[in-house]
Amino acid sequence: ATGPAIARADQTADERKFATAALGQRCKSHVPYSKIARGAVLVGFNAGGKRRAFKGAVIDNASYGASVGCESDAMTTARLAGFTNEPTLVVTVKNLNGHNPIDGECLQILREFGRDATILLVGEDQSLVRTTLVELLPDSFGPEAL
Repeated sequence: ATGPAIARADQTADERKFATAALGQRCKSHVPYSKIARGAVLVGFNAGGKRRAFKGAVIDNASYGASVGCESDAMTTARLAGFTNEPTLVVTVKNLNGHNPIDGECLQILREFGRDATILLVGEDQSLVRTTLVELLPDSFGPEAL
């Protein structure tokens, strides 16, 4: 993400709330192999306009394919509950200026919610970077391409 880091004091009330929730999810991670606890929150609206937040944590498994990313955890729960409109994905990261921590598979899952998804990357100091799905996955494909 190329945006500037935004200090906690300069964030909206919702951004602070959801950043705190994502950081809180790290303690629920099960990471005996990667040792990298991360948390996520997917905020979305249902068809009736109700907003809800879904939390996720990393689950490592000795069989890599059985592992679950925090983003996938939150997005799957939101999808099953029908909260797929106007998505915002909030994800914890170690380094706000580092390599994109969200893997392509998770970004492609987010694409199924819509091309205009907002992403908030939250650092250890509770600062964040606002970005978009288009910035992090510019060549995504969606249902219209099938």
